[in-house]
Amino acid sequence: MVNESHSVRLTARNEGIEYVDDVDIYRFRVARIGRVWTLYLPCTKGPEFEVHELDEEEEARVLPRITKYLRTIWWFGFFPRRYTVVIERLKPRT
Repeated sequence: MVNESHSVRLTARNEGIEYVDDVDIYRFRVARIGRVWTLYLPCTKGPEFEVHELDEEEEARVLPRITKYLRTIWWFGFFPRRYTVVIERLKPRT
């Protein structure tokens, strides 16, 4: 999905989401089982792929756009599929 202010796309054999806007680039791990996409937090941010916890403003801007993209994906440009999106926050590794 490409918009004037942002873009969202599946990457890496549909195991990742790349979100780009005028602020930065964010990458998320995702998994799909049946008709459910799971989006994992934290994400990475920037060209160096640094682990990043989204702040409130970033969550309000980025997550709704990604979930909207994942809810309806057009496979092969012709076949719309509807999905449920779950956001899972993983505990940081110690």
